[in-house]
Amino acid sequence: MAYGTVAEVEALVGDLVESRVFGASTIPTLAQVTAFLVSVAAELDVELKSAGYVVPVDIAVDPEAYAFLKTVNAYGACLLALASLPAEAELTEGQEGLRTRAQTFNVLYQRALKRIKERTFPATSANLKMTQMFAGSQEDEDGNVKLPIFSRGHFDYPGSRSLIE
Repeated sequence: MAYGTVAEVEALVGDLVESRVFGASTIPTLAQVTAFLVSVAAELDVELKSAGYVVPVDIAVDPEAYAFLKTVNAYGACLLALASLPAEAELTEGQEGLRTRAQTFNVLYQRALKRIKERTFPATSANLKMTQMFAGSQEDEDGNVKLPIFSRGHFDYPGSRSLIE
């Protein structure tokens, strides 16, 4: 399932074809652009899943995360669409100097993948409850120290024996 749409790719790199609409006889074709979107979405899902997020991201649960992935999906598909052309040499001015459109989309796409890997992506995490757990003593509201639930020697009492001896 792709997050982005062909219309978003056409809005970004539709100038690759004369009519600004991908079709059966254009390069790349409509089927290729759709396959690019599905391929990039699968890569995003793999990265999200390996970082501990719930996949696929649901628009009803995480609308901001879904919107982010929708844009990133389109960037990745644009990158593959530009790479499918025989040659591309249009340069744009970026922070690092001149770069091609493909390089620009690659920078945006890699930046998004980095956010996912560094877990700075605001989506529902599969192990969110475990990250909020901690062990050890803590103070209650009155400042009294709570004893830990588990401690060493918890089962040491007169008359007990170890099963590993």
